[in-house]
Amino acid sequence: MRFAVVAGPARPTGGYYLSTEGPNTRLRFALEYHPKGLQKLMNGMIQKTMEEEVVQLEQLKSVIEEQTSEA
Repeated sequence: MRFAVVAGPARPTGGYYLSTEGPNTRLRFALEYHPKGLQKLMNGMIQKTMEEEVVQLEQLKSVIEEQTSEA
């Protein structure tokens, strides 16, 4: 599933890619951002924000497994 951010100072594009590996599912996440103009001056702040958001993906497996065990 691909996406493009349409609001905010940064407009990254990216995608989530699922693949089967034996009995498991692998999630791959890709994110691209190419700053233009004045955005280049804010690159450090934007990079930090994007990294903080990506870190949340590390919690995804435990959240899904927790919800599955409660069902």
